[in-house]
Amino acid sequence: MLSSEAKYRNCLFDLIGEITSKALEAKKKLDHESFESRADKDYVEGYLFALFDVLSVAEQQAEVFDIGRKEMNLSDIRPESDLL
Repeated sequence: MLSSEAKYRNCLFDLIGEITSKALEAKKKLDHESFESRADKDYVEGYLFALFDVLSVAEQQAEVFDIGRKEMNLSDIRPESDLL
C-alpha cells in the first residue's frame, strides 16, 4: 500500500504528464492542421495557452521547492520553447 505522500507524488507526476501530452497535441494541431474558421483556430490557441500557463507554473513551483524536472515529469518539455 502506498503512503499518502507517494499517492500525491504519483498523482502529480501523472497529472503533469497528461497536461504535457495534451499541450503537445494542441501545438501539433495548431502547427499542422488547417481550421474551418478563425474561431476554431482561436479556440485551439487559447487551449494551448492555458496548458502552457499550467506547465509554466508547475515548472516555477518545482524550482521554488527544489524539485527536479524529472521528478515532476517535466523533463520532456520546456514550455517556453516547445509550446510558444
